[in-house]
Amino acid sequence: MLAPDLTFFQLADLAAEGYVITASQYRGTAGAAGHDEFGGEDVADVLSLLEVLPDMASVDGSRIGMIGHSRGGMMTYLALTRTNRIRAAVVLAGPTDLAAGLNTRPEMMQVYSQAFSHNGGELQAALESRSAVNLVARFPRSTPILIVHGTADWRVSPTDSLKIAELLLGEQIPFRLVMLEGGDHGLSEYELEVQSMIRDWFGRYLATGAELPNMAPHGP
Repeated sequence: MLAPDLTFFQLADLAAEGYVITASQYRGTAGAAGHDEFGGEDVADVLSLLEVLPDMASVDGSRIGMIGHSRGGMMTYLALTRTNRIRAAVVLAGPTDLAAGLNTRPEMMQVYSQAFSHNGGELQAALESRSAVNLVARFPRSTPILIVHGTADWRVSPTDSLKIAELLLGEQIPFRLVMLEGGDHGLSEYELEVQSMIRDWFGRYLATGAELPNMAPHGP
């Protein structure tokens, strides 16, 4: 159900640069089979793409990048806990602390209750298991992450990206955090700038022989 919105044009922009673009769909969408678990077993749908891509004649299976916006950003973080085959990742306005997010958007509780079919302590455990702030230690050190968030985002608090950035720094995982002043959830005020950042990130870290930055304290 990919509409011609900003996300669509970002993917089209990458395709125009020569990248092969694939994407999974949420379970249950438009009558499809399954139940959307909001980051549960459906993470396997994302990871299954890693098995499909190498069989495509036009794909270099050793140079795979992943990009996710909002919920897709959460799925990107979760995928990173299960594989080290992603060479570079981009997360746009991705939620990292689902429980804390309920303080500003309590209506999301209904979404979570339907997705998890849990309540009480089980629901809390489900939220914690899907929150990237609790999972950073499981991220591969070999996957640099570009994180972009608008400071005027009301759907996902900008503090979610600030929180995970601090944790990534502590784990010495390569990342770049860009907070776009006054940007909304869709980063619509910065369309061309975001596209340029995505192209540059993948161009740098998916290149043959790309080197990771030295994350240890150094310099004069």
